[in-house]
Amino acid sequence: MEAAYVYADSGKALRHFICGMAEGDDTDSGEYSFTGIETIAENAFYAPWNVKRVFFDAALATVKKEAFKDAGELEVFCCGKLLQNNSEDSIQNLEVNDMAKNSSQAFSVETAAFSGCTALHTVIFPKCGTLKIEKNAFAGCYVLRTVVALADEIKWTENPFKDCPQELVFVCYKDSGVEQFARENGYRYVHVQQ
Repeated sequence: MEAAYVYADSGKALRHFICGMAEGDDTDSGEYSFTGIETIAENAFYAPWNVKRVFFDAALATVKKEAFKDAGELEVFCCGKLLQNNSEDSIQNLEVNDMAKNSSQAFSVETAAFSGCTALHTVIFPKCGTLKIEKNAFAGCYVLRTVVALADEIKWTENPFKDCPQELVFVCYKDSGVEQFARENGYRYVHVQQ
């Protein structure tokens, strides 16, 4: 699936997602892969039509304020090596070694970045040194089921997952800040090997 989008000056910021281009049979799967993007700008994916699954590589470091606001069909946000085969089977078979390791060592999600993503069920962040998530980043994400967060340190403002169900599961390193956050807020967690 080819995606059409507009870049900022250096080509490293996705400023505005325009639309998807279906190949061949005119069916749009809603699945898009992006490489070399470092920043997703404010409102870049605001209320898009038919954006269900988005995949980014290790270059991504920042998801700006309200980047995916009201993306009501968004189901999966992933930073990983699934760019070769972005099928639901590949999501189920994700291995920790296949996850993107963020080159800047820091990954941040600004306030309300995913607010109103009512179908979002899976978020896979890149492996990083520090994962920063601001308050209300996941406001209105009522069906979020899994968050993969393999970070050495977390800097979260309040509880950015307060609107998410108590059944939310964090996949994280043992004894990490993510595990502590999950425990303190009544969420489940699953450990993976470093």
